[in-house]
Amino acid sequence: MVKELRLFPGFLQPVTGVWHQSVTLPCRISPPLSAVGLHVRWSRVRSGQPVHLYRYGHDNTALPDKAYQGRTQLFTEELGNGNVSLRLTDLHPSDSGVYHCLVQGDGWEDQRDITLLIPVTGSQPTVTLDKTGKPRLACRSEGWFPEPEVTWRDKRGGALTHYTKPGRPGALHSHQ
Repeated sequence: MVKELRLFPGFLQPVTGVWHQSVTLPCRISPPLSAVGLHVRWSRVRSGQPVHLYRYGHDNTALPDKAYQGRTQLFTEELGNGNVSLRLTDLHPSDSGVYHCLVQGDGWEDQRDITLLIPVTGSQPTVTLDKTGKPRLACRSEGWFPEPEVTWRDKRGGALTHYTKPGRPGALHSHQ
């Protein structure tokens, strides 16, 4: 019987984590099959580099991506039930992205992608009125991830987005 690897039932993507906290990227074999003797590889889609390797009963701690060393783990007590979920600790905004879970066994393999977001709240937006020359309204804020969007509206609620200019990455800077 061919097994299919799939996300934990009822799970919605993306997974959202909190900076400096931990998160679980869920993935399990269904119908349940022990993963103890299998190869489990978690990697970042962006780089293709593994963030966690489990090969035939043992974790491989010599990872090429040093940013993940000591920060990832499988739930070893759950491997026997087909749970190959990844625990990622001490989250950073740079951990946001798509993760790839690959499981290989005797004559079969399957894989799934899971998106992780680590939102960061930026500075309090400030709105100022510049009266030099043509009056201009400006909204500024920095440090956001993911970057927010600003929509200026007229008194009838109509969008004035054609007056908006983007700022630098992670910054909110709009003019009308």
